[in-house]
Amino acid sequence: MGYAKWTKEQELVINLRDRNILVSAAAGSGKTAVLVERIIQIISDRSRRVDIDRLLVVTFTKAAASEMRSRVGDAIEGMLLENPDDEHLQRQATLLHNAQITTIDSFCQNIIRNYFHVIDLDPSFRVADENELAIMKTDIMEELLESRYKESRETNNQDFLDFTESFSPGRTDSNIEELVLRLYNISVSYPWPEEWLGSCADMYSCNSMEEFEETLWMKELKKYIDDSLNDYLASANRALEICNSGGGPGNYCDAIESDINQIMMVKEADSYVSYYNAFCMLNPARLSAKRDPGVIPEKKEEVKALREGYQKNGLQVLKKNFFYQTPEEMLADIKAMYPLVNELIKLVKDFSDLFAAKKREEGILDFADMEHFALNILTCKEDGEVKPSAVACELQEFYEEIMTDEYQDSNFVQELILTSLCRAPEQKPYLFMVGDVKQSIYQFRLARPELFMQKYNSYTISDSPYRRIDLHKNFRSREIVLESSNFIFENIMKECLGGINYDNDAKLVTGRNYEDTDLNISKKTDILVIEQKSEEAENIEKRILEAASIGDCIRGMVQGDNPLYISGKDGYRRAEYRDIVILLRSVSGWSEEFIETLTDMGIPAFSDTKTGYFSAIEVCTILDFLRIIDNPRQDIPLVAVLRSIICNITDEELACIAALPRTLNYMD
Repeated sequence: MGYAKWTKEQELVINLRDRNILVSAAAGSGKTAVLVERIIQIISDRSRRVDIDRLLVVTFTKAAASEMRSRVGDAIEGMLLENPDDEHLQRQATLLHNAQITTIDSFCQNIIRNYFHVIDLDPSFRVADENELAIMKTDIMEELLESRYKESRETNNQDFLDFTESFSPGRTDSNIEELVLRLYNISVSYPWPEEWLGSCADMYSCNSMEEFEETLWMKELKKYIDDSLNDYLASANRALEICNSGGGPGNYCDAIESDINQIMMVKEADSYVSYYNAFCMLNPARLSAKRDPGVIPEKKEEVKALREGYQKNGLQVLKKNFFYQTPEEMLADIKAMYPLVNELIKLVKDFSDLFAAKKREEGILDFADMEHFALNILTCKEDGEVKPSAVACELQEFYEEIMTDEYQDSNFVQELILTSLCRAPEQKPYLFMVGDVKQSIYQFRLARPELFMQKYNSYTISDSPYRRIDLHKNFRSREIVLESSNFIFENIMKECLGGINYDNDAKLVTGRNYEDTDLNISKKTDILVIEQKSEEAENIEKRILEAASIGDCIRGMVQGDNPLYISGKDGYRRAEYRDIVILLRSVSGWSEEFIETLTDMGIPAFSDTKTGYFSAIEVCTILDFLRIIDNPRQDIPLVAVLRSIICNITDEELACIAALPRTLNYMD
C-alpha cells in the first residue's frame, strides 16, 4: 500500500472482535488490504484457532473474490515460511480451497445445492444464459397478453382494455411489455415480491385527501420539493450577496428579496394542498430596468443566471410537473388509476408465475431465483416476523463471522440472507460490513444504499455491540487530487444527492506522504477547455476533437520534453501509456471514437466496450480483410484494410488515390 504501518483506524478494523462492525472505507483507504489482514489475524490467532472455512466472505465480483483468495493464500504461505512446522497454518493452507470467499450468487447457489430438499427443488438445475432467459420472457409475454386480450373480450373486462389503451396507445404492446418486465425486475429485488406488488396497488386506493397525503410516494414528493426549495433559497441568497457586493446590480435587490420571501412562504407548506396554494400565489417581480454605469457586467449576468436557475428552471418546473391541477382533481385522477394499476399488477404477477413455471419445466434458474430460493431456505415467517430457519440456525453454529465487501451495493434480499446467519449482538457469528455509500453506482441494478446509511447513522463510533469505523485516509492519490475531488463533492453531494452530506467526516484525507522531488509532477489540477471557434474546429466532430486534445496531453506526458514521472515499486520512473486511464461518463458511443483517434495518433488504447465482439476495431478489420479476399472489388472494406495497421496507408495517401482520374479505383 505504500506505507510502513497500519493507521490507528485500520488497526481497529483488523483487531476488533465480537461485535457487528460497519467500516465506511473511502476510495484508496486500503480496505481490501485491511480485510485480508483481518482474515489472517483471525485464522492465525493462537488463542482462538479459527479455521478459514468457518468464515463467510462475500465479495461483489468473482474477480474480487479470486484476488482476495490469492492474497490470503500468499499471506499463509509467507507465515508458513517463518513457521514451517505450524500444523494450524498447514491446515489453513489446505482448507483455503474450500473457504467461502465468494460472490453472493455463488454462495446462494451453494446453499441451494446443499439444501435443495428443504424447498423441494430438483437438484439437477442449471444456471440459465441471459439470452435464453430473454427469449423465454418475450415468448411468455406474447402468450400472456394474447390470452388476456381473449379473456377480456369474452368477459367484457373493461378495466384491462382501459389499461392497454392508457399504457400502450400505439399499434403494438411494446410499452406494456417493457413496463411489465421492468416492474417484475424491481419486484424480485424485494424479499417477497408479491407483497411489494400489492403495496404498489394499495397506494392508488386513496378515498380522501388524508389518505392521499399519507401515501409513500407523496411523502417522497414532499421531501423532494423541500430539498429543491432549499437549493433555490441558497441560490437566491447568493444572488442577493452579489447584488450587495461592490459592482453588483443593486437595483435588482428588491426583486431578489421578493423571490426569497416567496420561497420562504412556499417552504412553510406542510401538505400537498398547502403546497398547491403556495405555488399558485407565486408572482415573481420584474428585475429593475434602470441603468447603473457602476455595475460590473459579469456580476449582472451571474445574478440573471442564478435567478433563471431557481425561477424559470426551478420553481416554475416544480409547479408545472406537480401542481398543474387542483388537489381534488389530482385525487380523482389517482382514484381513477387504481383499477388500471391493479390490472398492471395482476399482469406482472401472472407473468411471474408463468416465468417461474417455465424455468422449473426447463430445469433452469436465474440469479433472482438463486437469491430467493436461498432466502426461503434460510428464513421463515411466523406471525409476520422473519426468523432464521432451522438451516440458518445450523449454519450459525458453523460460521465464526460473516464478512461482506461493497456493502453499499447490497439489496434487500441479500441483506436478509446474510443477517439470517448472524446472531449478534449476543454471540457469534457477527456481521462485518465494508463499503462506501459515496461509491454506490448500482442503483440501476436495484442496489439499496439506504441499507448502508441506516447502519451508518445508527452504529456508534464509540465502543458498543454495533460499531462504526471510518477510514478516510487515501493512500492512492496525491493531495492535489484529493483537494480537487473534495472541492467538487463538497458543493454537489448532499443527503438528497448521493445519500450522504459531504462534510468533514466524509471528505478524503491524504494518507500517503510522497517524498519531495524535482521531477515533473503536477502541483495543480489542470482543466482543459476546448473552444470550437475556428472554422476548422467547427467541422470536427466533438468527440474526435476531445479525443485528439486528450491525446496531445497524453503524448506530452509520455514523449514530451518534460515527461511525467510516477512512483513505482522501484522508485520514480517515466510514465508509460499503460499508466494512463481516460474516464468517460459513458463508454457506449464514445470509446470507439476515442480508440480510433488515439490509435491514429500513435497512442495504443484499449476499452472494454459493451458493443459486442464483432464491433471491436481489430475484429472489424479482420472481417473487412476476409471480405476483400472474397470479393476484392469492395471499396469500403478495402479502404478500411488499407488504412488499418495492416497497411498503414495515411488519409492523405488515400485522398490522393481517390483524386486520380475516374478510370482508376483503389484496386487499380
